[in-house]
Order: sequence, then structure tokens, then C-alpha cells
Amino acid sequence: MATATQGRRILLVEDDEDIRQEIEELFREDGFDVLGLRNGREALDALRHGTNPDLILLDLRTPVMDGWEFRVEQKRDPALAAIPVVAISADGSPKAAAIDADRFVEKPFTADQLRSAVGEVLHHQEVERAQRALEQADRMASLGLLAGSIAHEINNPLACVAGNLEFVATELRRLSGELPPGRLGDLEHVVAEARDAGDRVRRAVRDLATFARLDRDRREALELRVLVDMAAGVAGAEVRHRGKLVVDHGPVPRIEADAARLGHVLVNLLVTAAHALDEERAATNEVHVVTGTDPDGAAVIEVHDTGHGLEPDDLSRVFDPFYTDRDGAPTGLRLSVCKGVVESLGGTIEAASAPGTGTSFRVRLPAAPASTPQPGAAAPEGAIRGRILVVDDEPMVLASFRRILAREHDVTSVGSAEEAMRLLDAGASFDLILCDLMMPGTSGMDLYERLRGKAPDQAERMVFMTGGAFTARARTFLDQVKNPWFEKPFDVSKLMALVEHRVRASRGWRQQLSDRLARLGQQYGVPF
Repeated sequence: MATATQGRRILLVEDDEDIRQEIEELFREDGFDVLGLRNGREALDALRHGTNPDLILLDLRTPVMDGWEFRVEQKRDPALAAIPVVAISADGSPKAAAIDADRFVEKPFTADQLRSAVGEVLHHQEVERAQRALEQADRMASLGLLAGSIAHEINNPLACVAGNLEFVATELRRLSGELPPGRLGDLEHVVAEARDAGDRVRRAVRDLATFARLDRDRREALELRVLVDMAAGVAGAEVRHRGKLVVDHGPVPRIEADAARLGHVLVNLLVTAAHALDEERAATNEVHVVTGTDPDGAAVIEVHDTGHGLEPDDLSRVFDPFYTDRDGAPTGLRLSVCKGVVESLGGTIEAASAPGTGTSFRVRLPAAPASTPQPGAAAPEGAIRGRILVVDDEPMVLASFRRILAREHDVTSVGSAEEAMRLLDAGASFDLILCDLMMPGTSGMDLYERLRGKAPDQAERMVFMTGGAFTARARTFLDQVKNPWFEKPFDVSKLMALVEHRVRASRGWRQQLSDRLARLGQQYGVPF
């Protein structure tokens, strides 16, 4: 059975020098890398010192340690047990044929018989690896859906926490004159600590949700430093118990990519680097990430580890999907995915390594096209009180929005899109509608579509908020809709600025219409 042989490695255990040389020549002609040894003891020593073959050809009758003894020792070692074995022997007894091996070939054999046995075992190994890769991909897809759901469940209450902390901070400043000396500072310190803790949760959930959204490919201009820091946060736990993670940011251009896919690449590289470290040397181990710009203006990310390094043959196969590391982990699967994503962005990824010196991966990505900055219009001074509708199925989120906005605006809050629709059908009109995207029953997306037909001016005034748009429909909707949207938990100052801008835009339009009607009334003597 045909199988790819280039670069595949066979460990041959045969005490007869003539037979060993013949078998070595046979498989080297087929493109294999063959290491021939005389007995089971030599084979075990080689395996435990870093030799990592794809298959073992094992003669059962060898001095010092025979094939049966070798198999007992091999199976006792978890790092060696999975290496497939083709047993060969002139002993045709039932005992020999019953050896615990993947195939048994009786001597004397023909070249084709031996090739066939080896090919069948390697082919079976490849099929198993492909199956494991599919299972891993399926688990990752399930994990992505789960991560999106978890992010949604965390972000809603976290939005309430953030909003309430902002309200408390504002109230403390307002009541500062009524508090005992020094008490205001103590309370503000407590609020600041709670804000910092909430922000840590927000960043962790944001990073998890970003890397879970792997089924899309929405490219945008990205700050590479931010993405690297996010990846370091996600993969930090893998490095922490094996060594130190160091990130050095140099000047680097913005790049155009999908944040989830490129973030997945960076996490994979960091996890691969972490797994190359020996836990016994955790005090001196290091994974070093460097960002910078090459002479052609492209962005560069380098990931260096102080691990065991790779042999030249292993280095040449490191992006092969079926390559496994010294522990049998499918490292090549991770790295082949990285290579595919990087090359789809017009970039390159290279690896450099040597035994005992660690491994380095270098990713080069073209800079994003330069964009012309748009001049911002100065906001008019003076507060404008607007009419705002908040639609969310979480009562605590509604209460938080009322506390934040009610000082400066008239706020109406409802717990479902159906309630919002009844208000609007009855003639209510709002300067701004803050609407949750994902709600039981009628979603924010459904409300928008209904308003487009019945009250298009109100549909245009919708701003969506989401604790995690984890469905395909939701992501497509946000990619296509022109209305603004933001993620929970929100930055209160940014929310207030957005609200003010949208209210001014709505009231400005209304004021223009009112002025126009007044002028017409004066012209024709008709009151409007």
C-alpha cells in the first residue's frame, strides 16, 4: 500500500549485520531515514535519548534484550508505547506470531512483503492521526460555541457591575461634602479596586470570545500589539508552569486580518513554545515574543523558546500536519493551521532550531494600506436632554442603564422587543433606542427589521449592544448593518459620548424641521 515516505523514520532492530544492511538499503531507496541497531537494549537507549521514529522494525531474536523483552519495556513507557511495531523473525512458532505488534512478518521474506507490512502500518497510523485531527477540530468548534455562550452569560451581569460602579463613583463625588474627612478617599479606592477586578474579567472574556469566533473571516485593520497581548493572556497559563513569558513590543505597523484567526495563530505558536520547555527547568525557561518591522515595512512577530530544540529532519517536517513532537502530540497539525492562515494573509512563517538551542518561529505579515484620517466635527456645547428607550431582557442591566442615563436624559426601559414594539406602534418616538441584540423570543435583529418597514426613522436610531454575538445570523447582521453597536460590559464614558452624539444628531434634525416649519408659517401666515 502506497504511503508518503519522504522524511519518515524507521528504527531497525536486527542483530544480523548482513540482514540489517539489506533492510536499511531497501527502505533508504524508498526515501526512509533508517537507524539500524543490534538489540533491544540499544533501541530503548536511543528512544529514551530523543530518537523519534515513525515505526520500529523489530527482530524478535536478538542478544542482550530480545523482542519480547523490548516490547514489555516499550509499553511501560508512555512516551514510547504508541510507536507502531512490525515484528520480524525466523521463528514461525505460535508464540512468535502472537507477539504484541502491529504486524508480524516471518523470515525469510521478500522485499515486497516487508514493504507491504510497513506500508499498511504507516497508512493505518496516518488514518488514525487524521481521525484524531477531525475529532480535535470538532472539539474546538464545540468549544467555540460554548465560549460564546459563556461570554454572553458573563457579560450581561458584568455590564451591570460596571454601570453600577460608575454610578457609585459619581454619587460619592456628589456627596463628598457630607462624608467624614478621609472617608471619600477610602471609598473611591474600594470602587477603583472593584473596577480593576471587573476590567480583568472583561478582558479575559473578550479574549476568549475573540478566539472562539473562528468560523468567520472578517478582515480589518488591527493593532498587532493588542492582539499579541491578548494571545499572551490566553496562552499564559500554558507557559506559567514551565517558564517565564516575556513580550517585547517594537514599532510595528497595523495589519489587515481577522482578529480571531490571527489570534488563533499566535496562541498556537505560544502553546507550541510552552510544550517545548522541560518543566524541570521552569526557573530558567523562557518564551520570548518580539514584535517589530522588517526593512520592507512588513510587521514581524517572533516567538522564541529555550526548549530542547529540533533535529534537522524534524525541523524540515514541523509544518507537516502529521508531524508529532517527542511526546507524540500532533504539533504539526497546529503549525500547519498557522501556516495556512498566515499565507492566506499574504505573509510567511518560518522556523529555526537546533538541538539544545530552542526553537524560533518568525511570522511576517504585510502592513495594512494607509488610510486617510477623517476630520472629526466639533461637538456643539451645552447638554441636550434626549428621549431614550432601553430594550434588554436582563432587569439588572435595565436598572443600571436607568441609573447611568436618567440624570441627563428621559429614559424608558422595557424587558422585551415585543414591549418596545407596542410602545412604538402606539406612537412613541425616541431619539435613541439602545437594544440588546440577543433576547428570548423576538431579538433585537427582529425588532430592527420590523421597524424598517413601519418606522424607518426609529430603526435608524437603534444602537445595538451584545454580550457576545455567537450565532452565525448575529455575526452576519453586525457585519452588514450600518447602525452602531458595542459589546457588554461597556466603558461608561464611551457610552455617554455615543448617547450624546446620537441624541444631538436626532434633535438637530428635529430642530431643523421645526425651524423650517416656523419659517413657512411666517411666510404664509399659517401657524405650525
